[in-house]
Amino acid sequence: MSFDTPELNRLHLHFKSNYNSLTAHLLADPYISTWSKDILHKIKAMGIDLDSFYNYDEAAILQVIRTRIWDMEAQTINAGINGVCSPRFFALSPPQTSMAAYICNLTNPYHRRAFMLARFNLFPSAVVTGRYKGIPYRDRTCNCLISEPDSVAHILLRCPLYSTLRNTLISPFLPSQSHANDSDLKILLSDKCPTLTLAVAEFLAYVWKLRVRNY
Repeated sequence: MSFDTPELNRLHLHFKSNYNSLTAHLLADPYISTWSKDILHKIKAMGIDLDSFYNYDEAAILQVIRTRIWDMEAQTINAGINGVCSPRFFALSPPQTSMAAYICNLTNPYHRRAFMLARFNLFPSAVVTGRYKGIPYRDRTCNCLISEPDSVAHILLRCPLYSTLRNTLISPFLPSQSHANDSDLKILLSDKCPTLTLAVAEFLAYVWKLRVRNY
């Protein structure tokens, strides 16, 4: 009898080998990798019973897992909706089916990080420093002439230290010329226009560079 394929040859060796032989033990291959066990544990922890998807194809199962991950992420964001370190703090809605566009569109890592920190209300400032040092919010002021907290809105819209840079990069995109309206902040951080997102990211990256140098 001829065994033309590896699979048939493997079956032949399995049934013909002594149950206690080296060949039998190698073919039994009872080892389950730690990585596989960890993945199965994570999937189970997400509330997904793979046994119930026995007749599904691989693509359908992956879509179930992907949808569940997105649902869990949405629940996490909604749980922290009133937190200060969240895009929701600025009434920014997270993407529903993919990652935020700026992650791919901003190819410069310094621009990408600066924009991300601003959206999460973590841009380096007296407000953020005071948050962890227990300084009252009203005392977390900027070093400029305006006596107001050094917030993301202050940096992007009003701080006179960056007025020239603001007029060059940001002002052309804003409907308001006074730059005193915090509603303009949502426009700047919305990430709906790649050109605007790049301009804001360039502004923030340059401000960050200046602050590291001067503070």
